[in-house]
Amino acid sequence: MKTFFRPLLSFLLLGAVFGLVACSSGGDSPAPQAVAIDDSNAEALGIAATDAAYQASVVNDANPFAVSTVPPDDLTVTVSRIIGDKYRPRIAVSGEILMYGDCGGDIDVPNPNATSGTMTFNDFCVSVPGYGDMVMDGTVTYSFRDPLLSLTYNNMSVSFGGETQTLNMSVTVNLDTFEVVSSSSSFPGSDGSTLTISNFDISGTPSSGVYINSGRVTHPSFGYFDISTTSPVVLTGCTNDRPMSGTIVAQGSNGTSASITFNGCNDYTWCYDLGDGSGPQCSSGTW
Repeated sequence: MKTFFRPLLSFLLLGAVFGLVACSSGGDSPAPQAVAIDDSNAEALGIAATDAAYQASVVNDANPFAVSTVPPDDLTVTVSRIIGDKYRPRIAVSGEILMYGDCGGDIDVPNPNATSGTMTFNDFCVSVPGYGDMVMDGTVTYSFRDPLLSLTYNNMSVSFGGETQTLNMSVTVNLDTFEVVSSSSSFPGSDGSTLTISNFDISGTPSSGVYINSGRVTHPSFGYFDISTTSPVVLTGCTNDRPMSGTIVAQGSNGTSASITFNGCNDYTWCYDLGDGSGPQCSSGTW
């Protein structure tokens, strides 16, 4: 995901203090299993880990809890405080509230005094100084159970900078401590599959280097694996939107692992270890 979408995601998360309603697993789909890493999948998993690093950085930048929040006994008040005075609800008819964007569109909140529900973005347009206009369409479901506030973005379409992204992510926060209890985000990977990241703990910045302390990536074809960095990953500076430097390590099942090291903007080294004492085996790749 391009870096100019970070301020956009920050607005979305700052603008809607709403909650995650636990998503259905979608019927009888089996739960993903930990992947056994070997030479047949290590490179693909390394690339998926790279995609995850970008997405985790975006989600981390879009921190909705770095602002003061009023007690959510009245979600209308909470929304107006967080969005700011210019987005304060201006029309209230039969319990429904509309919030208007400064360059068009609105947000429809059918039941603003409820502790759970759905708000709908209808071509909601916001001008961001230095970046231009952002137009959003989609829904946010919210839920509050003291002290946990949760939110989910459901196929939120965001047009910005000549591109359109679809946002699917959820987060639950303890409002007493402002700690993230759980989080996840689904997004398209480089191979066309839908990847999911969850419960990432990261620090640093994309330009100086992102440190991934822990996090999980789920790939629909392989299963899940946990990743971390052994050296910070610099995510900016390359015109092809690839990392400039750093190393990501993936841990699979049965002691297997993989790593990907970025050697400038165009090349990388990927390795796998079967965990049988034979040691890592490495190869080179290009974007």
